[in-house]
Amino acid sequence: MQNYTTLKKNEKQFLSITGMKLDLFDILHASYVKHWTKYIKEYTVSGQKRQRAHRKRKDGVLEETEDQLVFILHYFKSNNIQDIMRLFMGCANLSAMHGFIYY
Repeated sequence: MQNYTTLKKNEKQFLSITGMKLDLFDILHASYVKHWTKYIKEYTVSGQKRQRAHRKRKDGVLEETEDQLVFILHYFKSNNIQDIMRLFMGCANLSAMHGFIYY
């Protein structure tokens, strides 16, 4: 699995995945950590009010904030692909295509 530690060794690949240079990513990451830490103390990832303290899981996939931010940036960078699919397929909601695409 690609993660931040691996990606940052290749600046060209990092830029391709995130659309952002490393120095700018570091600035954004500092702000992201501040806000994420505050949020995750009070709420679960799904937005529910937290009943118990947050802890990192051994089997967690995106436990590191750098990996979370890489994932978010890549999602926003490639999300326009879904918009293009909606235009070409004539779907108002891509979830209507979910059965066709994933089954």
